[in-house]
Amino acid sequence: MVRACGYIGAAQCSPPPRPSQVALSLTPQPMPDYNSYVQFICNLLQTQQKSASRPLSEATDLIADVGLSSLQVMELIEKLEDHFDLSIPLNILPNITTIGDLATQLHSLKH
Repeated sequence: MVRACGYIGAAQCSPPPRPSQVALSLTPQPMPDYNSYVQFICNLLQTQQKSASRPLSEATDLIADVGLSSLQVMELIEKLEDHFDLSIPLNILPNITTIGDLATQLHSLKH
């Protein structure tokens, strides 16, 4: 028997999960602190860098040291917005030059 999934062209659907299969977390997750943001940004940038010329820190300049283009900065902002479920206003971008600046803004937006 074929079940409708709620959209045209759907041939089959898997049955809904049983309550025992649904994992619910009722414990609130702690808000990241400043150092967590710095660490996450550094890890994200290290995976994007072609060569690890030197370690990244909160003092690392996103454009001069890492070599990000303006497009890459916007892509980084988008990834951070998605990961931390927040919206970074474009008017604060001129104030962000280092990893520490970005972490400070993320921390202030989330708290």
